[in-house]
Amino acid sequence: MIFKLYKAGLIICLLSLTRIGMAQEYVQIGHSNKFGTEVRIWGTIRDYETTEILIGSSIYIEELKEGTSTDLDGIFELDIPCGEYTMITSYLGYQNDTTHIRVNGKGDISISLEKQTTALQEVVVSSIDPRTNLSNVKMGVTRLSSRTIEALPLFAGEMDALKSLILLPGVSTVGEASAGFNIRGGSADQNLILFGGVPIYNPSHLFGYFSTFNSEMIDGLTVYKGGIPARYGGRSSSIIDIELKEGNLQKWKSNISLGTISAQASAEGPVIQDRLSVLVSV
Repeated sequence: MIFKLYKAGLIICLLSLTRIGMAQEYVQIGHSNKFGTEVRIWGTIRDYETTEILIGSSIYIEELKEGTSTDLDGIFELDIPCGEYTMITSYLGYQNDTTHIRVNGKGDISISLEKQTTALQEVVVSSIDPRTNLSNVKMGVTRLSSRTIEALPLFAGEMDALKSLILLPGVSTVGEASAGFNIRGGSADQNLILFGGVPIYNPSHLFGYFSTFNSEMIDGLTVYKGGIPARYGGRSSSIIDIELKEGNLQKWKSNISLGTISAQASAEGPVIQDRLSVLVSV
């Protein structure tokens, strides 16, 4: 009987201690006042280790759904009714702080935040990238393949290789009704246009609306906007080197293109199988 009473008393004692441990500790602000009376509270947010003020810290009152931030002096102010609240303080790079406050009247509170340490994965920085070969870098040189030219928007239903140059940086058109263009401020007559290695002095027809080149014959073009190789010479602004396609060595193939105000046709095929081919266009 005595053992049972002792056991019951021990259980009651443990329950009492548990309730005491679960009770929230409130930070008292101000003197006694009626709950519901609106008062002003203020405070300072600092670094826990250095006591340095934290400018722009966020303060949020959970029950009221209200908040504010600290000014240039690390001070905040809030007008709230007297009562018990949960105040959450946060700052970039620091751990959030949750403080239970009991506001009895106007007063101040000081909060210190601890830095948040985040473990990052190892990063290896190399001074030399083995994949980079600077000897192959060519400044001011752009190459457009035939596939790239075909993917560009058409002009009046026509695929125009020279018109596609206007989309490149540093290239501007002379006018809407002209195939001429300026590259890096140079005039149109300062551009050397090569078609299969042959200089072309008049690259347009139909009053400048279209270039003289059939896009079906072009394998690609290279634009030299600076650092022009010495083997070209003759121009000071740019070089446009247009490369020709090679004819089909296996079978004959033809293509007809009909535009709004023009038409093009091309044919290619073997003269001697696997040895000699021909490519013509009009």
